[in-house]
Amino acid sequence: MVTWDDFPTDVRPRAPKPRKPSPRAPEADSAYDIACSWQANGPITIKTDGTSSGSGMFSAWIVWGKTGEMNPNPPNSTPATFGPARGSLVPNTSSQGAPMCTGFAALTNGIAGVSILNSKAPQVDTCGLVTDLLTRIASKHK
Repeated sequence: MVTWDDFPTDVRPRAPKPRKPSPRAPEADSAYDIACSWQANGPITIKTDGTSSGSGMFSAWIVWGKTGEMNPNPPNSTPATFGPARGSLVPNTSSQGAPMCTGFAALTNGIAGVSILNSKAPQVDTCGLVTDLLTRIASKHK
């Protein structure tokens, strides 16, 4: 099980009662069977003139799917190892230029996937975080 404690302090929610991860049901055509969404926005300041400024957003999706339905090595991916599991990484950027990374690990009981978008804490390497989380998951599900 992954908790907010598994994420770097810089991307965790700062609210006294942080938003809990949200289970997400797959769409009819989704390759995954189970998903959970993690969201943590940076601080937002609302000025007296009604304008606002903020410091970005962090989101993570952790999914699981059946072997054969999810591909641990999609096109344009780079092979990677996550502890005892093999899979791949797909670095990218959002349309707004925020760093993104998605990784897949082939487990004995299916495929785990982690996808991160991070404009909240640019000093945190998105693919490094994906690798860390997938290694934790793969080590628990050998």
